[in-house]
Amino acid sequence: MENEIRLTWVDTWLLLSILYSKKQDNTFEWKNVIGTGDVINHSIFNYEEINAGIENLVLTDYLSVNGNKIFVTNKALELFELLEKRNRYASSFTRLQQLEKELDVIPYSKVTCPNIYNESSLNTEQYITMQEYQNAIKQYKSKFFKSK
Repeated sequence: MENEIRLTWVDTWLLLSILYSKKQDNTFEWKNVIGTGDVINHSIFNYEEINAGIENLVLTDYLSVNGNKIFVTNKALELFELLEKRNRYASSFTRLQQLEKELDVIPYSKVTCPNIYNESSLNTEQYITMQEYQNAIKQYKSKFFKSK
């Protein structure tokens, strides 16, 4: 199955954001993933990027789903450990570039809205609801903008 899906640059950005945000039980909170993604790329994931990315990362065994929880797999953890062994003190952007190279992703310059989804992701599952997405964005932004 792994050879059928070619991850995009957006998938890699999402995976790295999840790896940096994961808790000890290998789950994560969306507000942390969104915030980490913003730190790495100075941009916030859109709703479609998250759902398509999770789909692609599940199909390539970097994430797994059990009930309503998404987990980082051993495959993803081992890859991240390998990158850290090669260059322990890399910046998050350098780590993103290393991950892109390791996964041979479709580069940013070739990613457009219609092709961020692989053929098998056209009927993408909803891994995060619009309400969850909006709440995560609100929680992340609340760190910077306090309401009066």
